[in-house]
Amino acid sequence: MRALKPLIDYEPFRDLRRLLSGGQLDLIPEHLPHPRLSPRGRPPLPLAHVRSVLTGVLAVRTGQQSPTYVQGWVGASLYAQLSRQAPLDVRLTLNGVRGCVVPPSSYEVSATAASAARAYALLARFDLADGAWRCTVFDVIVPPGRR
Repeated sequence: MRALKPLIDYEPFRDLRRLLSGGQLDLIPEHLPHPRLSPRGRPPLPLAHVRSVLTGVLAVRTGQQSPTYVQGWVGASLYAQLSRQAPLDVRLTLNGVRGCVVPPSSYEVSATAASAARAYALLARFDLADGAWRCTVFDVIVPPGRR
């Protein structure tokens, strides 16, 4: 099972001694410590779940699905927002997904989606509530004049 792995807080040279092994700097991501559970016991957010939710919300946002399609995957405020918004007049396909942990129980995700003519940026936030990851924020960054 692939999961989004939390990033280590960025501080230049903060834990350099920990990364040094045998006098060489080891920056290969597989060798960095990524526990299955955070110190607070947060379960990992599977990448497959993130892709499924983003694909579903993207289908709702572009008018291919009704908002009820993602009701169990999104928070109440995002569900209401998706119900009110007019659909985008473009068909988008989800491409790359990147994420980072936001303590204590959230992930922020950025992604790209493409149409036949251009690429778009997506942003989302997943919060852990009642033991389940729900998308609480979602937006498609549309160039000015195309909304």
